Formats: sequence, structure tokens, C-alpha cells
Amino acid sequence: MRCIWTALVVGAVLLPQIRAEEREVFSGAALLYTYPEITIVYPAGPGEEREVNRISAERRADYLTGRHRTITRVLADVDMTDEDRKAHLLLLGWNNALLRETGVVELTDRGWRFEGIERGYEHDLLFGWISPFSEDHELFFWSRINPELDRYLVLPFFGSDWIVYDRYTVEQYGRFRTETMEWPPRRDTRVEVDNRGARPWSNHKGESEHYVLHDFSLGLTEAEIEAVLQARESAWAASVAALGKAPENPVKIKLYVYEDSVSKQTLCDVHDARHHLPQRAELHTTRAIALDPGLHEDIHVIARQLYGPGYLTLLVEGLAVWAEQQQGTNELPVYAAMLSEGGELPGLGDLLNEERMRVLNKSRLGFPIAGLFVAWLLGDLGPDAIERVYGQYDSDPVKFATALDLSVEEIETRFAAFVRRQAAKGDTQAQFREATARAQHFGGLGDYERAVPALERALELRPDHLFTRYGLAVARLKLEQLEAAEAELTRILEIHREEPSDQMALLAWYQLGELYAKKGLTDKAKEAYGQVLALPDYRGMHGRAREARDELGENP
Repeated sequence: MRCIWTALVVGAVLLPQIRAEEREVFSGAALLYTYPEITIVYPAGPGEEREVNRISAERRADYLTGRHRTITRVLADVDMTDEDRKAHLLLLGWNNALLRETGVVELTDRGWRFEGIERGYEHDLLFGWISPFSEDHELFFWSRINPELDRYLVLPFFGSDWIVYDRYTVEQYGRFRTETMEWPPRRDTRVEVDNRGARPWSNHKGESEHYVLHDFSLGLTEAEIEAVLQARESAWAASVAALGKAPENPVKIKLYVYEDSVSKQTLCDVHDARHHLPQRAELHTTRAIALDPGLHEDIHVIARQLYGPGYLTLLVEGLAVWAEQQQGTNELPVYAAMLSEGGELPGLGDLLNEERMRVLNKSRLGFPIAGLFVAWLLGDLGPDAIERVYGQYDSDPVKFATALDLSVEEIETRFAAFVRRQAAKGDTQAQFREATARAQHFGGLGDYERAVPALERALELRPDHLFTRYGLAVARLKLEQLEAAEAELTRILEIHREEPSDQMALLAWYQLGELYAKKGLTDKAKEAYGQVLALPDYRGMHGRAREARDELGENP
């Protein structure tokens, strides 16, 4: 007998781990997570990508076992016996032979029909009901076998009997009639919700070379739209610089901006401040994140245009973490020092296992390890190494190693040696962070006399760290040490000419404008502010430079 629980849980929310002997009572399709044993069935008939479907099913099994302690079996639809059907079943994929047998879903060239609901194949269907193969068991169906999206949403959780998804967004959901608990299920149109009318239509607000902005916050000013697009173009440029090349004939990234995380969850069912849909070349972010030039989400979409789809967290997230370090402070040595303190590194098999990576991410180790691995891969094997393995779907370490012309043991040995080398640098990095933390503390108190020695110590440890040099220049400027401040700012611009960093150059030119204004050198100050305006905007500095220049008198 099915348990009915009236509260609906909205969104692709992951359940907490449930021990078999303490399972809670859920309802509808969420009953999937309550059964101690589940058989997962994947399509393997003619024309099917049998290996892809098998791996997809096995990853769902790993997830259910690892997160919910479910005992799982994975079988191909063509191999199912009558006895195999007498179990709680999770059927995957539109072309699943057992689904076709039930007759509840009609497939056409244009899409699917289910109980009067019609959609194209870009929409997915989840439902759960009494099994037609055994009245003592449940049958669950999830249409999606999409290796890219499966990495983010392994299996959905929702407390209704049937749900229609558009990628991660819950579009429509409802109950089946319960007067007769038998197959086939019948929609109860009195108890359902259709969110399509509540979703905003496209609100195109602006474009740049690589982005098209849609404002779902409904409140971006023209200045903010310009600032968002400039921030994203900075992220594009930083991504391309890290990757070493740009995509040929790049597709513009569709950028959807929401007011905040609450609004974002309401409109697209994803609470995170940012997420991406690489197949659609889409970024979804809050307003605050959109204004930040960080490249983590952008590079996912750009990498897909360069290398094709990515399926392994080790490579997809590792590439983004590694690229972030190229954009700002390199924290990889610190990550390495932390990992070295924790003992032995995970083996290659664990790093390629998606469920194992999810466990590592819970302890905040997954992304740092992935970033270090990609740093080793690119540094040790060359820039083409990532292209050779980026599109690998199989988690088999031997196949992965073979693609790199190495053995599993060679990869593990060389990666461990790399981490040890980075950890040695991490000791210096830890001292650097301590010095900058002291500087930030004293700077926050306005005690620049004590902030300066801390910044000088930090620069002894990391003379290449431009932001620390910039902080030292600002502190000296606050202390009216104008000549020393000018020397630091000039040094930043010299380094910028050798290794371009538009953001640091913009900040340095702005402070030079302030410095020259203090000296009474009006023309030089105006010239410095003009240099700010010639560079891509960063955190609203264009507006500040215009105001400062205007205060000096007539614009040149």
C-alpha cells in the first residue's frame, strides 16, 4: 500500500542520508528513496548506446547506495526475466523496453504523451506508482539519461506522483487518483500545479561580444547591465588566457540574472547563487555574482565549446578550480599542504568515481584535489592532455590512464610527487596568508603604520603578488608616503605591461590619479583617470574615476 504524505517538496533537493532501519515515510516518486532494495533497469535494445546507459545506471546505483544505503541491482531491459520484474523497479530512459510494455507513455517523432500531458524530448518525466509487473512492488520511471546533466542531478527528489522537468526546473506536477490503487495510473486533475505561467519570459536587456543578458531581477539599471557584461567579458578573457585558446566560432553565452538566491530558486528551482547549463550555453546567477568577474561558471561553458561535453567532476570542476588560480591568488600549494597533512591521497579510481568525489566535496576536499590534479595534468603532460581525456565518460582508471599513454601506477606516483612539491610551497603560502591577514586586520582598524610592515613581509614571500603590492601602495598613500606609494603603483603597471592584468592596472591608475591630485598635479591626475576609463570596468571604478576627474575641473 502506498503512503500518502500531503506536503510537497519543491526542487531538485538532495535528501539527507537515511539508514535502512530508520527510513522515513515519503510520498509519490520520493518513495524511491525509502525502499531497502531497488533494481535499476537501463535501455539496451537496438540503436541504444548500451555502454553509456549502463554507466549512467551504475552511477545512479552508486548514488542510492552511497547516500541512502539502498541495495541496488543494475540490469539491461533486454536481460530482464519474469522473476527480475518482481521487485521495486527504477526504469531509466524513454526507450526502455519495460516502459513501452506498460503502454502509459506514447512516443512520437516530436515528443511524448503521458496522461494528457504532451512535451518535447527536451522535457523529462518522473513518476512512481504500483508496478504493473507485481502489485506488491513499486515502479518508478525517470526519463533522463544525459551524462552532462546527470553529474549535477543524479536523481531528482520530489514528493508528487508525477513531475515534468525542464532541465533542473520543475515545470508541472501532480497526483494520481487513489480510488483504485491499480495499474495504469490516472491523473487527478484536482491536485496538480502548472508552473509554466509563473515562469518569466525572456527579458533580453543587452549584449556584448560573448554574452546575451536576460534580466530576471527586473531591476538592473543601464549602468548595472553594462557593468555585468563587462564583468563577464573579463571572465571570458581570463578563461581564454588560462585555456590558451578561444573556441572557434563561439556561441554567445545566455546570461540569466536573478535578484538573489531566493528569487532564483522560485524561478528556476536551483537555490545556488550560480549554475550553468553547458549544452544550452547558459549561465544563471544572482545579481551580485553576475557583477563579479570570477570565471568558475563561465569556463565550464567555454571549455565545452573547446573540448566538447565533460562528464567527470575530476576534470570539469578541476579545470575551473585550476583556472581560478591563474586569475588570482594561487591557493593550490595551500590545498596541497592541507592534503599532505591529511595522509594518503585518494587513488585514481576514487578520483574518477563520481560518488566518491561527492563524498570528498562534502568534506571540502573534492574541488581542491581536482584543481591540483588538473594542474599536474597540464604541467606534467602538456596543454593537450586535458583534451585527450576531457570527454571520457567511463570511470575506469585503466582506460583513463591508457588515453594518456601512462599506467594507473605512473599517474598516481607522479601526481603524489606533484602534490608533495606543491605542499612545500604551501608552507611559504601559509606564511604569506598569515602576513596578509595581519595586514587586513590592521588596515581594517585604520592602523596603516602596522599594516605596512605586514604587507612588506607578504611581498618578501610573494614578490609577484600584485594585489598585495597594491595594498602596500594604498597603505603608503594613506600615510602620505607619496613617493613610496607612486613607486609601488608604477611597479604594478610595469608588471602589467609584461603580464597583462587589466583589473590591477585599472586600480593602480585610479590610485595614481588620487596620488597626483594630492600632489596638485591636476593634468597628470586627469590623465590617470582617463587611463582607468580606457580599461574594462571593474567593480564600478569607471564611475568613481569620472566623478574624481570631474571634481578636478572641466574634462579635457
